[in-house]
Amino acid sequence: MSSPYGMPSSPPAKRRTPLYIALGCGCLLLALVLIALAGGGFWLLQREPDDPATDEPTTSSEPTDEPTEEPTEDPTTEPTEDPTTEPTEEPSAEPTVSLSVSGTEEAATVETADGAQEPVNGTFFGVTVEVVNEADEDLSLSPSAFTLYDDAGTPHPVAYGFTADAAETVPPGETLSVLLYADVSEGTTITSVGFSDYVATGGEEIEIDV
Repeated sequence: MSSPYGMPSSPPAKRRTPLYIALGCGCLLLALVLIALAGGGFWLLQREPDDPATDEPTTSSEPTDEPTEEPTEDPTTEPTEDPTTEPTEEPSAEPTVSLSVSGTEEAATVETADGAQEPVNGTFFGVTVEVVNEADEDLSLSPSAFTLYDDAGTPHPVAYGFTADAAETVPPGETLSVLLYADVSEGTTITSVGFSDYVATGGEEIEIDV
């Protein structure tokens, strides 16, 4: 029976163009990935391996047990036994004064310009010293230039000193008597008198027996 509407028309064919495009893009992407992998592998193969670390030292020369230079037994400069400069033993200047003891005494008091002075330690021991000036100029005297020594070697400073006419200097070639008192304990034995002056003795002490 024929249809009043005539023969049905055939359905339109489906369009597959987008599918092809997607497949083509996927194949292209896969090809790019493969090319990248192939290039990376080729680059890795072309790299030169790093130089391996060596356990041996880099110095080419080995140390030798023998020294390169043998020490010389003979010193370059031998010490001389004789000193180059001999010490000079020049004697000090001779004293320009001479001393002698003319007397000794013990006193309970000493008369001074301030009156009678009593000892603190027990007694006064007095020594009269004759001073001869052998220099060409006047010699100044001071009681502090004298020291009395006992038999044990203990020094006793001069407490009081007197000169004839209260003279303080001795002219050249002249002699002056000096009376010296030291304050000592009773029983002390004075055995010597020392004198030191920068000009007359060069600062050295000369000592005479009592």
